[in-house]
Amino acid sequence: MNKIEALLTNHIPKPKRALRSNFTKIIVTELNAHPEAAGNYTKLSRLRSRLLTRAGMLSLTAGTLLVGGTAMAIAVWPTPSVSKTTTQELPSGNHIVGYNLKNCNYFSGVADTSRKTNENVYYEIRQGSALTDHQLESTLQGICEENVSNNAISTIIKQLPNGLPRGGFSTEALTVEATSKDSITVSLDPHYNQSLFTIKPHLTYTKLSGSLLVYNEATKMAFANLRPGDTVKMVMQSSAGISSETSQNYNPQNHPEAITILAIVKVPALTNDPTTFYTGVATDFVRLDTCTTSPTGFCRAYDFVDNNTANAPGTAPPASPAHSHKP
Repeated sequence: MNKIEALLTNHIPKPKRALRSNFTKIIVTELNAHPEAAGNYTKLSRLRSRLLTRAGMLSLTAGTLLVGGTAMAIAVWPTPSVSKTTTQELPSGNHIVGYNLKNCNYFSGVADTSRKTNENVYYEIRQGSALTDHQLESTLQGICEENVSNNAISTIIKQLPNGLPRGGFSTEALTVEATSKDSITVSLDPHYNQSLFTIKPHLTYTKLSGSLLVYNEATKMAFANLRPGDTVKMVMQSSAGISSETSQNYNPQNHPEAITILAIVKVPALTNDPTTFYTGVATDFVRLDTCTTSPTGFCRAYDFVDNNTANAPGTAPPASPAHSHKP
């Protein structure tokens, strides 16, 4: 399951006092009143395609620090697929749409990356949203593709001589533009919404670890066999020692002179933009769980940030006030 939804639904602290019904609205108002904070939140937290993977820790600069998984690289490279299963109109004007996810590991952890999965997910899309059912299906495909490659990175990190070192992080999907015997030039995969990322294009990295790990999906390969046009994800270490958690949005990937590449995984290129999911979650759509307390058979796993739709008829609100007001 994507951690942005886990942040919305799981590990909910018990409040010492009742939560205000307009909690979410207050937070959104504060972000609007302080655009610099909202900008940091958007770029560094909410809109990253791989914000927090299922067993990972967040790198607020360039990607996700993935530490789960087994000691071996992913045994089989699953091919994920997404297909629409159902739609249901609601009296509010919103509608429910369901999708079947194969080999996506949407709700699963990273420990068994070769296990085939078959999962069903449901969303409520708000009336008037510009996001179509097909667009949601497409971005879910991108999410699933990211899950597979993230799992591979997670397991390969376990093979590093000392694990993930201080200053270590993993990257988004990058397109190889050029290679030499000791350098690689890359740009962000064009399927991402480029405006949501701070990484510069055409970056050349020249420091390769002496124990560099290179994989072509599940199989080890030589660095020399990488070619322009390949898509890769990398594990890097920055020696800059500069925090990314500042208003300057420091991105260590933009400073190749301080980067050492520890591992490279050649992955299938994205076919869809996963970031569309993160720009729409809790604004254009919310995820639903099956339940017995709603006439539709579905309850919201979390709520829309706009209170105008919080109690729209047709689906029951989240089960507890704490669920209703998680950011």
